[in-house]
Amino acid sequence: MLNEYAGSIEDIDEIRIRIIEAIDRPIDELSIRDICARAHISKQTFYSRFSSKYDIANWFCARFEERTLNQIGRTLTWEEGVLAHFKTIAQQKEFLARTSLNGGKDRGEATKARRRRAIVETLTQCRGITLNMRFRFLIEAYLEMEVFLCGEWFRSGFTPAPEEFSSYYIGCVPGELYDLLELPKDERAIYESENEPFARFYV
Repeated sequence: MLNEYAGSIEDIDEIRIRIIEAIDRPIDELSIRDICARAHISKQTFYSRFSSKYDIANWFCARFEERTLNQIGRTLTWEEGVLAHFKTIAQQKEFLARTSLNGGKDRGEATKARRRRAIVETLTQCRGITLNMRFRFLIEAYLEMEVFLCGEWFRSGFTPAPEEFSSYYIGCVPGELYDLLELPKDERAIYESENEPFARFYV
């Protein structure tokens, strides 16, 4: 799975954008051959970016997590990061709906794995916190909540609106983890991407 989606924003290129634009119906109705024909690429080119058609949605979500949730405790507050995340999901709901029938059926394990790496990196490398068993337990509890609530919101048809849902969501974050990742006021900044192809998809 793309080395568990460990790539950076620099892995966004025109080929991936063309592949995303080629998905105009539910992913289970499209073969790799169909996607390649619509994107005007070869199968070899497709497989140089993705290991399967189900990797596309995971890669897509990982990229906007880099700008939103993964920035909590780095450049964004909880409120900024969570709201930006849910606004992005709502903006991309048509694409996500088309790719939601994930043949991998990993019950959010890929999401939890990449988010776990991001949170641990933020705490240890950005915040200088040594992780003990209690902190690791808090991270795992939070990840279960994150995957469950995001899935429930998706299945609800994105109701309530991102602003209201974000407030409910933040209220469920373990208080100790919230405090560990909260930014002091003098460190707060809005993250801006300089990558134009990325900006085309994540507003």
